[in-house]
Amino acid sequence: MKKRLMLLTLIFLLALVGCSGKQPAASNEQNSGQNLTQGVVSSMNQDEAKRNMDENENIILLDVRTPEEYKESHIPGSILIPISTINKGVEKELPDKDATIYVYCRSGNRSESAAKMLMHFGYTQVYNIGGITTWPYETEKGTD
Repeated sequence: MKKRLMLLTLIFLLALVGCSGKQPAASNEQNSGQNLTQGVVSSMNQDEAKRNMDENENIILLDVRTPEEYKESHIPGSILIPISTINKGVEKELPDKDATIYVYCRSGNRSESAAKMLMHFGYTQVYNIGGITTWPYETEKGTD
């Protein structure tokens, strides 16, 4: 009787743990694959993003704000695809779905949403680097 009770208790505990819905944290190497299935956006601090951009000219810097905001101030080398139009032709503008893409906006909220959209479209190396309001490096005005 004791063995049966212990076995039932063990089965109950295993079922309870298995149904908790929590997934173990992913390492950075595994993160991009899990992004697609779990909707988790990788974030990167702006100092690390700047270092990486200085070392690798192939990183795509994507501004998802409005054209007016972009004209007022943007990070040099960034391209503008407003979040309101990201689902209309982003694949034409950014054909390489394995390219490293750093997304930013004003405060980090729109870039988070845009990064999720990009992952939904199949992009694999998408990072939210937050907002231009906290960008401590060079910015420029104009549409170029």
